[in-house]
Amino acid sequence: MQFKNKEVLIQAGSGVLEQLKNLAQNLTSEQYSRHLELLGGNTIGKHYRHIIECYQCMLNAKDCINYDKRQRDPELEINNRAAATVLQDIIIHLNSIENIDLAYTYEADFSDSGPAPVSVATTIGRELAYNIEHAVHHMAIIQMVTKYYFPGTVLEPNFGVAASTRRYQQEICAQ
Repeated sequence: MQFKNKEVLIQAGSGVLEQLKNLAQNLTSEQYSRHLELLGGNTIGKHYRHIIECYQCMLNAKDCINYDKRQRDPELEINNRAAATVLQDIIIHLNSIENIDLAYTYEADFSDSGPAPVSVATTIGRELAYNIEHAVHHMAIIQMVTKYYFPGTVLEPNFGVAASTRRYQQEICAQ
């Protein structure tokens, strides 16, 4: 499988991470790590940690990507400055990807009752596309709680909005 428009994919991934980095820098430590009822008692920082670790898992993989086995760093849940720094590092790493068609194996276990691993062929490009969509999903949640709990916080206009939604909204406005 060959990816078309590698630059568009890398730019989209970097753009999502840049938006996350900017918000992390604009939130206070208290806002970032506050347990919020609308998140079931979780924090914005926990969403950040999850997004960051999925990108790291993808970028650090040798031949197999398994998000279930990603390295977890609780510091990223409570320290928005550390999260912003790691996001910048990921952006740099992302922009240094040379071969987006590099083949990997994706492994996961979707079973509730015991080990039943699934293995699927994938590429770094496909996993980057997944991570972009995954991050945007979490960003939509972060956007909602940020507006509700911290209404004075400035969010970028397209924070948590998928590219397909933005294009659709532009079409509707043009009519």
